[in-house]
Amino acid sequence: MIAVNGRFLGLHVTGIERYAREALRLLPPAEVRVIGPPARSSGSAGYLWEQSALPLLLNRGELLWCPTHSGPLSVRKQVLTLHDAAVFDHPEWFSQRVRVTYRSLAARVARRAAQVTTSSEFSRGRLADWLGLDPSRIAVIPGGVSGDLRSSAAERIQVERAAPGSPRDDPARPRLSELHASLAGPYVLAVSTIDPRKNLERLLSAWRLVSKRHKEISLAVVGATSSLFSRVQLEQAPENVAFLGYVNDDDLRSLYTHCELFVYPSVYEGFGLPPLEAMAAGSPVVASDIPAHVETLAGAAQLVDPYDVSSIAEGILSVLDDAELQSKLATAGVKRSACYTWQRTADSLMALFRQILDEITTSRAHGARSEQD
Repeated sequence: MIAVNGRFLGLHVTGIERYAREALRLLPPAEVRVIGPPARSSGSAGYLWEQSALPLLLNRGELLWCPTHSGPLSVRKQVLTLHDAAVFDHPEWFSQRVRVTYRSLAARVARRAAQVTTSSEFSRGRLADWLGLDPSRIAVIPGGVSGDLRSSAAERIQVERAAPGSPRDDPARPRLSELHASLAGPYVLAVSTIDPRKNLERLLSAWRLVSKRHKEISLAVVGATSSLFSRVQLEQAPENVAFLGYVNDDDLRSLYTHCELFVYPSVYEGFGLPPLEAMAAGSPVVASDIPAHVETLAGAAQLVDPYDVSSIAEGILSVLDDAELQSKLATAGVKRSACYTWQRTADSLMALFRQILDEITTSRAHGARSEQD
């Protein structure tokens, strides 16, 4: 039986929580048991429950899966999922509490766990270096893309893409216009929170350059808001930028499907799910040329230097101004995104869990025979 650390179920859904939820949804129910705290537990309360209460709730013989970066230090029979090594590579991006907790606790748990998983070969290499682990103890199990995103992609690619300034006529436009008036016309989509790695400030600077040639196109930015986000919005955003805040999955799907292109110039990722989601929806993608994107997007996106504002702007313009390139990227993106499914993620996880349980059973059987001898 597999026990799942369900602390993530009460948290706001980001990429990490989505990975956990989607994989859990497809794991065989008969072999999986979710253990969650009695109430929504984040921060210190969540870590306390995880370290003190969770180990006591495990049944004998169960293998524990901890899908969101942390797990109980006292449990060796567990699989810990670390999605990236950002807190080790860039500790300056995190609060002191997160740095101390992650760099000490998560590292110790990873070294004691039966197995660690991560989302890319890039992340496996970085984690192996930082944690001093043999890479063989870190399994690469990437995330996936919802099948709902693929449903409209084929139809979109078959339709001749409209020139910039002439939005496609589609039934989603009225709903998108309710999110923001600027979405009634053509728009470029970005998913960007205030996390420094998402590179929002350089994107906004690049958009100023894009707007000089395409005043008719808006930049729609999806992401949770905060006081810092508001400051960036007020002080740096050009007029034709729409901050949509957090949107639900249905609205995000429509935004992916009907944008002129999707831009994702982050400076660091362990995997990078949003570009793959945009690709699955048939949108051409402009993304940063960081190692995880080079690995995951594999030639199906227009890659740019995330530290160079002019490179970001030129990458966006090169796609907006070239219908043939748009079509090429859209087709390649759909094909590439098909390599990543949540079913494959769940199947890979389950195969790993069963392998570990079989090895433990075999080891115990050998030990019992040795004692008899």
